[in-house]
Amino acid sequence: MATVTIFRIALTKKSRAFARDLVRRVLEETEFEAKLIASTGPYSTGRLADSIEAQGPTETLTGISGSVGSNLSYAKVAHNGAKIHVIFPKGAPHVYRFGSRRKPQLHFFWRRVGKSVFMPHIPGAPGKIGISHPGMEGLQYLNEPMRRAARRHGFRVIIRNV
Repeated sequence: MATVTIFRIALTKKSRAFARDLVRRVLEETEFEAKLIASTGPYSTGRLADSIEAQGPTETLTGISGSVGSNLSYAKVAHNGAKIHVIFPKGAPHVYRFGSRRKPQLHFFWRRVGKSVFMPHIPGAPGKIGISHPGMEGLQYLNEPMRRAARRHGFRVIIRNV
């Protein structure tokens, strides 16, 4: 979630209305551009882009603020990126029987092979045994659009990623 805030303690009624309108415009522009960025890419299904929403503007004693973000579980990883990590099933509903042993299996669609597969872990690159996910660079689909929108309207923005 990226947040924009205009801090002005002694705003008059007229300038508060102007600031509220300004925050609303920055939020709308950020939401639009973030949806464009999130909807592109080789693995995009459109779920992330559809889930991005603006909230606000909200008026407080210290200023006017609003935020743009997504409530999907993987939204933060898509935005910030991920390091190389291992993926193993945790109590997966799919179980593989090998004699008397039962091992949980991941069930997923593997694009490279073009079909659904069952595996005990996601296979890594040759020479990287045990490393399942190669990591990824973040899309930064919220920060850059918010900076650009704020710059277009003539002010700087403090971005807090939650």
